[in-house]
Amino acid sequence: MDSTHREASKTKLFKGAAVLAGAGLFARLLGAVYRIPLANMLGDEGVGLFEMANPIYFFLLSISVAGIPLAISKMIAEKKAVGEGNAARKVLRVAVVMMALSGLAASLALFFLAPYIAEKVYRDPRAALPLRAICPSLAFMTVMSAMRGYFQGVQKMVPSAVSQIMEQVARVGFMLLAAALLLPKGLEYAAAGAASGAAIGAFAGLALIAVIYFYVRNRPDYRIEPGSGRAERSGTIAFRILSLSVPVALTSSLASIKSVVDAAIVPGRLAAAGFPTSEATALYGQLNGMAFPLVYFPTSIIAGLASATVPAISECNAKGDMEGIKERAIYVLKLTSVIAFPAAVGLFVLASPITNLLFGRPDVGPVLMALSGACAFLCLQQTSSSILSGMGHVGDPLKSAVLGVTVKIALEFYLTSMHGLNVKGAALSTVAGSFVSVVMNLIQLERRLGFKVGYAKAFWRPMLASLVMGGIVYLTQGRVEALMGAGKVSALAGVGIGAFCYLLALMLLGGLNPDELEAIPLVGRKAAALSRRLGSIGGKRRC
Repeated sequence: MDSTHREASKTKLFKGAAVLAGAGLFARLLGAVYRIPLANMLGDEGVGLFEMANPIYFFLLSISVAGIPLAISKMIAEKKAVGEGNAARKVLRVAVVMMALSGLAASLALFFLAPYIAEKVYRDPRAALPLRAICPSLAFMTVMSAMRGYFQGVQKMVPSAVSQIMEQVARVGFMLLAAALLLPKGLEYAAAGAASGAAIGAFAGLALIAVIYFYVRNRPDYRIEPGSGRAERSGTIAFRILSLSVPVALTSSLASIKSVVDAAIVPGRLAAAGFPTSEATALYGQLNGMAFPLVYFPTSIIAGLASATVPAISECNAKGDMEGIKERAIYVLKLTSVIAFPAAVGLFVLASPITNLLFGRPDVGPVLMALSGACAFLCLQQTSSSILSGMGHVGDPLKSAVLGVTVKIALEFYLTSMHGLNVKGAALSTVAGSFVSVVMNLIQLERRLGFKVGYAKAFWRPMLASLVMGGIVYLTQGRVEALMGAGKVSALAGVGIGAFCYLLALMLLGGLNPDELEAIPLVGRKAAALSRRLGSIGGKRRC
């Protein structure tokens, strides 16, 4: 593969990642905002009934989807790389049938089990109505995930992004409307109306991405050459989809397991350290309800990059282009570090101002400070896992994740009960566990490639720029608070100063060259022009 083609491929990867990240960020923000009017409308009891539908729904959805979009995108990318359009379309057909059947089965199971779950699990028969209202979305979401996997496989991310935005907009809009209209009939009906928004949103997203598929499938930029070889049998395709998706699903499920482990261990170990039950619960709330969401927020941006990585790596893997895999792997890890390192340093330096800004709780700052390092490692774990999955080694990220969770649990049990650490010990155990997972992924990547990757090339510029930013913010935040007071305005000022200093340092160090900056939506052209004027040392460099 020549250098021009490789640069074009990296630019396409970056743009695709930016599109998915933007859509994911919009969806997350809208998903957070809708809770305010819904809570005002339904009150605590109504919101409680609505929220009862979500855990079961997401559990069944995870089982039904089971990492299949990643498997589909990988298989489609491989077929595209060798020009086998007929085989690629058969993969999509088999995947859609599989997803439709699994989604329908999950929907029917939830519909018929809803009264039992409501009465026996939740101890509130009224929850049956919201559970039944949300179940149709399972059938729509599973099929939509297959369609998104296809488009990601041909490295066209806009259809997936617009379907995600359409899904969330339709969901939130219908949710609030239905809840308002049904509220006079009772809280359970209003909660069911809100829950039905998930089905409407999923249907809207599916309808849009299906229309896009039939409209663009024969366009030159979307079309895959038919190919001369015979497509695999449907059973063989289905088996390969499952073999690729199950390890990915198990890896993803470990996040839920970690939450359960935290809930089981942390309050108990705090109690063993002498904290009253109420205080132990409050400390756990600081960790899980305030610090963790802030640390996990950057991963929603990185998720777009991770989704774009799999087909990009799979394309090179299908052609046996190990050098191309190496270049793209370093590039992806560099993009990850550009986002993850400043996020981690910023959360560390501005921990108390940020928790004061968002929660009115500056005392949560030390907990966030202890947990901040996990932000970088969780992001790197996400993309390094995608690189390995794109190469076909889906079992490697699972092994790394299991080892990381094991380390976390062992340390958490010991550190949380230590005086002087308490809940900060649980935070530090999460940092250690995620670090172990990342290191194992990177070791496995070098082993699979058969040569040293040289990760310093990907990490040092963003890391140095982040440290410069952290130092400046640390030295100036006291003066900012002295001028503005230790409130929300000074916190926002600190974030603004940090962002400006980081971007300036990154451009001066050549962390992203002008061509890479230009690929950023909305602000890319201006950032690239500024980088060129600053004489960035990385302007002619490759990743």
